[in-house]
Amino acid sequence: MIPRQVKGSQSTTCYKVSSGRSLEASIIYNRARESLLNVNDWHRIAGGGARFQLVNEMGEQLHAMAKQDDFIRISIPNVPGPSDGDGFEWVRVENIEEKWTSDMSSIAMSVRPAVPPIPQKKHIAHFFTDEATSTFYLERSGKSVKAAVFGRNEKPNIGHAGWLDAIRNLIISVAAMLGFNKPQWKKFVTGLLKKSVF
Repeated sequence: MIPRQVKGSQSTTCYKVSSGRSLEASIIYNRARESLLNVNDWHRIAGGGARFQLVNEMGEQLHAMAKQDDFIRISIPNVPGPSDGDGFEWVRVENIEEKWTSDMSSIAMSVRPAVPPIPQKKHIAHFFTDEATSTFYLERSGKSVKAAVFGRNEKPNIGHAGWLDAIRNLIISVAAMLGFNKPQWKKFVTGLLKKSVF
């Protein structure tokens, strides 16, 4: 469910809660699963920071649960967005995979930098190349629930960008690879579970 690390940088951010009973853990998991798929509310879960908007392949905003092939438009505060994305970073939901057994439930949603669904745009609009993935993962095992974000194969997107965007992408991607985005994802995985507890 997590793409293999091949080259570039990688990161893993996790948070885990335990409950007194398996039933409580199931309720926490189900609430967190709903929050995970409700991309438009991610900034509230993380307590601010970047804002996320679910968008369809026609470029129209969606107010629904995320599904495969949807786009996510990302606005990072105090950071100029790429010209190829009309000022936004863009990723596409590549895969959503769920597994269930009597003792375990899990869901993984992987996104990848993408060409935005905007007419005349032909290049990846993100500071990472499209080799990179972010996988948002939830797992209930017995009485415990874990939330995680896995970044894999992260490399600066400088190949097809204009020189201003190339410099921008290099600076932001290096900062992300050094862990400057870690606090945002830590708040996200923590909020995902804490807001789901009774």
